[in-house]
Amino acid sequence: MTHRITMNHLDFVCDEINDLLGKPKNYWDSELKKAHVGNRHIESTQSGYALAITVNEGGGISNMFGSKTKRELMEKLEAYLMGLRMMKKQSEKEA
Repeated sequence: MTHRITMNHLDFVCDEINDLLGKPKNYWDSELKKAHVGNRHIESTQSGYALAITVNEGGGISNMFGSKTKRELMEKLEAYLMGLRMMKKQSEKEA
């Protein structure tokens, strides 16, 4: 039996991605009134859901990849996360 994928599930994996990349988990800094460049976050789009990256301090974003359903996006996020973990492990071996 499969379980339902919620926005909380997607956000949790996205937080792990930001942690591995050393990027802030929050999209916006309310004290400085600017966006955190490099932050990854989940966007709800007209056609589904996407992993977006913040590209400037004004809050501009670019969608890295998307899907029609939360489950499809979760599969892509998990693959992306696995790739990041493998890269980190490899760089630690080389250091």
